[in-house]
Amino acid sequence: MSDKINVTLSPDRLQVAPGESVTTTATIKNTGDVVEAYSIAVEGIDPQWCTLSVSSVSLFPGDQEQVQLTIQPPRETVSKAGAYNVTIKAASNRDPTLETTAQLAVQMGRFLLFDLDLSPKKAKGRKGSYKVIIANRGNVSTTYTLVGQDPEEMCRFDFKQSAVTVEPGATAEVPLVVDPKKKPFTGKSKAYNFTLTVTSHASEADESKSVQGQLECRPLLPVWALAVAALVLVVAIVVVVLVLIMGGGGGGPKVNITASPAPPSGCQQVTYTATASSPSGIDRIQIWIDGQLKHECFGSTSCSYTEGPYYQARQFNYEARARDMDGNEGFVAPKAFQITSPCP
Repeated sequence: MSDKINVTLSPDRLQVAPGESVTTTATIKNTGDVVEAYSIAVEGIDPQWCTLSVSSVSLFPGDQEQVQLTIQPPRETVSKAGAYNVTIKAASNRDPTLETTAQLAVQMGRFLLFDLDLSPKKAKGRKGSYKVIIANRGNVSTTYTLVGQDPEEMCRFDFKQSAVTVEPGATAEVPLVVDPKKKPFTGKSKAYNFTLTVTSHASEADESKSVQGQLECRPLLPVWALAVAALVLVVAIVVVVLVLIMGGGGGGPKVNITASPAPPSGCQQVTYTATASSPSGIDRIQIWIDGQLKHECFGSTSCSYTEGPYYQARQFNYEARARDMDGNEGFVAPKAFQITSPCP
């Protein structure tokens, strides 16, 4: 500090809000005995925020001059809230070692501003995974709380953090899982609309913002899967029926039976002839008439049985069954004839 230069400030304390401006007056006095030219500088604060009415003055001994200093911080995150110790320095151009400073206390006010986003806005699945994006556009470190709601109250909101602190100019991403309490098992997807609310807690008047999202909860078994399952079931049933029909009873021997004459007339007898075939050979053949076993042959592919004459006018039902050497059984569908001219 030189005793040949004097610098005073009025006022020496300022309060300013980002985006606004304040002014102080610096009085520069030449207390030396020679004419001096002084350069004036400001330190301790961003020089882009400062405007001096003049940057240098020339004074005769004993003279003084007033210089206006205007401080105008931008409404941006760089204008951090808090105290700034600002120095106004006047230095001789003739002898830079001759300098004097004055201290100015500047208190930067706070402003709160944040952006809120959700990514993605819409998700599909049994659960939904999202990111809640919070960008602090203010000038003070701020804590934010997160809450989720849906109109039906059918969703659980699982935030990785229910509260997060974000520095000025920084961005935080909070993972979120939305889990419906009831999920469709089959049929159509169920859409759940929800609202996320984020509240800042850096002042007495808390500020909140909301963002909308949606979850399309898909069924465990979609409609197309049910259709495919039904088609597969129908095909399986058809295949089984075809096997039974073509295999004469499920893969056993092929069986046939005839009756001659059919129908008989008058006092004629009827001969029933059953045949069976199988790659493994035939163990036995049975002839059934009206649900009763009438005759059985062993070790042959043909079996005959004769009965009659018939004395009643009615229907006779006959069928044949067989077993092969592998133990597989086969049959032929029942046949029938109607006696209209019985034996008198």
